[in-house]
Amino acid sequence: MRWWAEAVLPGHPDRFCDRVADRIIEVAEGVDDEAFGQVEVSVWGHEVWLTGALITREPIGCDWRQLVVSEGLAVGYVPGSALNAHDYVVRCSIEEEVADPRRFSQRINDQSIAVGWAGYDEKTDFLPMEHWLVWQLERALWRAIEGGSLYGEGPDGKLLVEVEELGDEWCVRRILVSLQQRKTTDAWVLCEGVVSVLKAAYEDIQERD
Repeated sequence: MRWWAEAVLPGHPDRFCDRVADRIIEVAEGVDDEAFGQVEVSVWGHEVWLTGALITREPIGCDWRQLVVSEGLAVGYVPGSALNAHDYVVRCSIEEEVADPRRFSQRINDQSIAVGWAGYDEKTDFLPMEHWLVWQLERALWRAIEGGSLYGEGPDGKLLVEVEELGDEWCVRRILVSLQQRKTTDAWVLCEGVVSVLKAAYEDIQERD
């Protein structure tokens, strides 16, 4: 049996949008711990769209563009990288209503859905091997981007692993990586750097086992 799993870096658009949406809800809950929020975030290049609604008992008074810029800087969209968060054009149409949010927030809705998994053993943190492996490699790659041999690359990227289950043994068949890079970075140098990081991470995993 062969299995596949993917993971994305913090600068990936999907993950970045989730991060911004989470922060908006956190800000609303900081104003009213029973706040109700339904927020959608999307991004394309330097443009970010915020839509949805927030209901709190007191005005929120947050500069949403500054929040977006702050989160962009936090994941590595800094001057010199592929994108600069300071250049974001934020188009916000979030409807902010000052009212009692409990008529919505005290009902069961999609804000309370949780999905989990339990299986395998402690060696993979009870996750399927392919999911555990891709997250280990993603973390190693992100550490190299944050302050290691790949510093300054990214922060957008994606990893895909393919593993084969052979009885009690696992065999890694393929690892695919896409990584945002600076214009001044030679593609072959980047590839060699990524291979070096992932090879070291994989060897470390084997030693732990």
